[in-house]
Amino acid sequence: MANYIAPPPHERLNVFFDEFFRQMHKAPPQTYGQFIMRAEEEFKRLGYREKSSSGVENILIMRFDFIGDMVLTSGFLREVRANFPKARITLVAEPAVYSAVEFCPYVNEVLMFSRKSLANNFPDMFEQIVNFCRDNLWQKKFSLAFAPKPSGWKEPGVFMAWLSGARERIGYGTGDYRETPDKSPVKFSDLDRLLLTKIIVPPSYHLCYAERIFYVLSESGYKINSKHMELFYNEADSWRAQELLKTIPPNYKKVLLGLGATDLNRKYPVEMYLVALKETVKKNAAF
Repeated sequence: MANYIAPPPHERLNVFFDEFFRQMHKAPPQTYGQFIMRAEEEFKRLGYREKSSSGVENILIMRFDFIGDMVLTSGFLREVRANFPKARITLVAEPAVYSAVEFCPYVNEVLMFSRKSLANNFPDMFEQIVNFCRDNLWQKKFSLAFAPKPSGWKEPGVFMAWLSGARERIGYGTGDYRETPDKSPVKFSDLDRLLLTKIIVPPSYHLCYAERIFYVLSESGYKINSKHMELFYNEADSWRAQELLKTIPPNYKKVLLGLGATDLNRKYPVEMYLVALKETVKKNAAF
């Protein structure tokens, strides 16, 4: 009699989610919570929420931002590596920031996922994230996932942390981040409690954007050695920078300007830049 060998867990997840979405796309929105609970039971049944016996930590970090915010996350990547020196760390980021993290020494792998391409309706968005996890994450059996960006329900980070199959999932909830100092209790939904094993509660005092990222680590009990930011580049990048600097006299202060921003309310007016530049040029500065 031939022995039956069960397919590996990631292949059984494939079968489960194929049927899952066939049913979900026909179902009314008020039943989506039941579908999510069913998926969680499947992750548990297939052993994704159990501690790995290999002894190797597989860590997932998701950060869907553009260049400026990715630079602010550079210190977070370094500190995760310091807390898990032997772990295999995977970073998932926007395609637009690949050049900013391509040479990051603190991660083993960089994967690209575009938040801008996500569908607006929940079932399609959910399926897009599942397809990414199917292709890139399920076989790796993550022990820990970080979603350090404060986000609403349309941000993929928290959902990807959960759908990756990671045993522990740390991040801010799916509600809006509390921007102003507020000592009132923060309420979390049942969805947040399912998606995350540790929900980071925003502090009752104001934190700058970079501090919010480190706060995820400190609130989770991990050590932070330094909060400085870094840039990751190779020799070709360094050579190009030196070529650009050759045209500037050595006695000049060198100032690099990045004029872009994602949101209009964070873009400095051009006429104000001109005022600032004209004043700074008087002090032997080159741009």
